[in-house]
Amino acid sequence: MIRLYAQKLRLHRAILLSVDFLFFLYAFHAAISIRYWFAIDIAIRYRYRSYRA
Repeated sequence: MIRLYAQKLRLHRAILLSVDFLFFLYAFHAAISIRYWFAIDIAIRYRYRSYRA
């Protein structure tokens, strides 16, 4: 009985860890894409600013 409980606890901990890991992956991906879009925005602004000059 105690062994089964320990097995369930271990499984639960693994699921929690994987959820945290997935959230970290999602947050990291979002941060990369936000920086990527900022870089594109800055490049476009710089290009059009240089056209007007």
